[in-house]
Amino acid sequence: MAQEIEILVELHDPVGVALDRLDDFLFKGLKETHDVYYTDPLRDYLQWDGKFFKDSLRIREQGGKSSLNYKINHHKDGKWFYADEFETEIGDAEQVKQIITRMGLQELVTVHTKRYVFIAPLYEITIDDVQDLGVYMEVEYKGDPDPAQSVEDIKSALMAFMQSLGLNIGPESTHGKPELMLLRAAG
Repeated sequence: MAQEIEILVELHDPVGVALDRLDDFLFKGLKETHDVYYTDPLRDYLQWDGKFFKDSLRIREQGGKSSLNYKINHHKDGKWFYADEFETEIGDAEQVKQIITRMGLQELVTVHTKRYVFIAPLYEITIDDVQDLGVYMEVEYKGDPDPAQSVEDIKSALMAFMQSLGLNIGPESTHGKPELMLLRAAG
């Protein structure tokens, strides 16, 4: 299990401007991701409650590889705070999708993203052009866990780092991209 601590913001600058500002960091490439999120009608913790996921199950296909991801989401003050994340590479995404649906889970939302990935000393920075949603910047903490550092401290450092980039960004999103897609679809 890993702890996922990140901040997601809407990017108001054109993608090209953001890419120029991130030029000092190691560019890992453009990755197309196809994420399918599932819900379970029998387990309330794996359902969309109209605002948040308590837990989430996802299959990601990216760059010819696939992974299965399960997150236990933690919320604070009415917004996503961090997640305990379990992820493993899988060989055949279509077979795993069949297994999941045979177990009674249902596809809930699909998120298609063109993702520009950059690496900084402590962070992974992505510019995500999300089909039918918009353009977002996500910065995830990739440093070694320090027991003396709280999630609040790490998130404050993440936000300070994002603001230091000089990009026109929105406030921290209170939801993840699949939740934003569902909220938009609900009107």
